[in-house]
Amino acid sequence: MQNLRKNKIIIFIVINICFILFLELFSKIILSNFFIPQYTYAPEYVDFNTFQKIIGPFEPHQKVRLKFHIPYNVNTNSMGLRGARDISINKPPNTYRILCLGDSVTFGFGINDEKQIFGSVLEKELNSLELKKKVEVINGGIGGTTISDQYTFLQKNA
Repeated sequence: MQNLRKNKIIIFIVINICFILFLELFSKIILSNFFIPQYTYAPEYVDFNTFQKIIGPFEPHQKVRLKFHIPYNVNTNSMGLRGARDISINKPPNTYRILCLGDSVTFGFGINDEKQIFGSVLEKELNSLELKKKVEVINGGIGGTTISDQYTFLQKNA
């Protein structure tokens, strides 16, 4: 009688484990193709020759939909940095320029609207002060970088 009860418990546990595994496989393989769009994980990085000609590490003029926990859009400008607005190498007259260096926080990792990235907010707020010169803030954030990487970036591009 006790062996029969143990066998029923073992069978119950095995059936539940198999059912959970089936649900896991079904959701990963079948449902993901219907409900989860396929995105890229990062903007395309440039090759070494192009990297020597531009400031940032990304291919210029990309419009990429990135996937992490929440998908978000990223645009890169002519200099290979995040932002849809193109920036000239030469600073325009009557303009202050601020370069924001940092990692994925500065880059705006996970932020869909580029106007909400802190560099964009900083530019908007400084320009609202009606200073004598226009303020241009450049987003130099690159995810996964350290302070020494950012110092090297500054030395190369300053």
